[in-house]
Amino acid sequence: RDINMDQYGYGCSFVMEPDSRSYECAVCLMIFREPNLTSCCGNHFCRACIEPIIEAGQPCPLCKESSFSTMRNKGLERELKQEKVWCSYKERGCQWSGELGKLDEHTNSDCPYVKVECSLGCGAIMERRCLSEHESGPCPNRPWYASFEDPSMKMLAEKIESLSGENTALKNDLAAVKEKMESVSSENAELKREIVEVRNQQSKDLQERANLLSKLDAANSERTIILARLDTLASQMDEIGLKAEKRRSTLEREENLPTMSPERTHSRKTLEREENLPTINPERTNSRKRSSVFLETSTELLSSAETPINIVPFSFSVANFRQRKKNEAEHYSTPFYSHQRGYKMCIRVDANGSMEGRGTHVSVYAYLMCGEFDDELEWPFSGIVVVRLLNQHREKDHYEKGIYFESAQSHGMADRVIVGSRAPQGQGFSQFIPHIDISQDTARKRHYLKDDCLKFVIVAVEMSSSTASRPSDDEPPSKHVSFFSKLLKN
Repeated sequence: RDINMDQYGYGCSFVMEPDSRSYECAVCLMIFREPNLTSCCGNHFCRACIEPIIEAGQPCPLCKESSFSTMRNKGLERELKQEKVWCSYKERGCQWSGELGKLDEHTNSDCPYVKVECSLGCGAIMERRCLSEHESGPCPNRPWYASFEDPSMKMLAEKIESLSGENTALKNDLAAVKEKMESVSSENAELKREIVEVRNQQSKDLQERANLLSKLDAANSERTIILARLDTLASQMDEIGLKAEKRRSTLEREENLPTMSPERTHSRKTLEREENLPTINPERTNSRKRSSVFLETSTELLSSAETPINIVPFSFSVANFRQRKKNEAEHYSTPFYSHQRGYKMCIRVDANGSMEGRGTHVSVYAYLMCGEFDDELEWPFSGIVVVRLLNQHREKDHYEKGIYFESAQSHGMADRVIVGSRAPQGQGFSQFIPHIDISQDTARKRHYLKDDCLKFVIVAVEMSSSTASRPSDDEPPSKHVSFFSKLLKN
């Protein structure tokens, strides 16, 4: 009978039977294959024979112990593989003999009596010695050139068959390349669409900016007209006041006379009527001046309301983070001011990092900008910009760092911006936060990157006493304690 050599023991016989011990498994009654020693009775079994018994919870086949374990006996296995045996198909005619360790190699590749399946896929099973005759004769799947007797013709036919197979492989590769090209074309179309959307958005932003500038110009023009009218009205009121003063002094001189002519009486009544006019006295003149100052202040507030100013604390977001990281794109925040009538700044975020942090960290830099209140401020700027990366998982465990500006070490980055809209270089961190720390950390409840977006908050901009803006005459001294000075003390 045929024997499956991959299961149970070796179905062969020894050339010379061992004298001192038995190498036969009590389950399959064949020579041990991977012998395992039992802990209960110390007998050996094939690994493939004893493992199903243990898994099924059955007792030992020999001593009937219900609970036992096994251990592979490699010493016995080496001893067995050195014993000489006959081929498992000796009864069918195979005369091979050799070490047990080489039996599987002989059976799987050389033994002519082992039954194998047709290599051409017809499903027929036969002894290996009959395989060649079957594949060249009755096999329905034999090659079309198998009947050629001329060796050169057979070689040529085999070459044609090989080229045909290569041609099929090339066709498959070509189809894969076409599919890849279609995918790339689709991605290209998507990128073009995104570019068009970005350009349209830029056009809208420019148009909105132009509209705001035109509104600002109109407000300035209206303010100029109002101020001119106020100046004209003030001049007229001054002239009326001078005339009234002259007539009052004339009336006072006439009252000192003993008699009063009808002309003088008429002059006095006229003066009394003119005294009822507004803003003749100094108090009304001061009221006119206060009205002018109020109108000028109101016009300035109206102009500032049309162009809103961002004041710290200020928040902004960096969207499409992964695409920015892939493209190594920089993101500049909307400009903001450190305080009312303070320093104008912006924040730059490099998704893929820069310098020492390129490819491993997110980089963050603060830039000074040209602001409308720079004439009122002290230069160079000296202080700290506190930048906070928000934990979007919960309202704590945010990531925060301070960017220091020190005039002695700023290399021009803290100087007033004269040329351009912002400083040529910024102060900050090339290694603000590692990339591996911004993803979701469920165990620590931290999630800085959410929906492909980072959210930042400029918590504070603290100045040293040398760079704080000079208070006006009407302003009381600030009661705020500098956070920058506290950090220096710590």
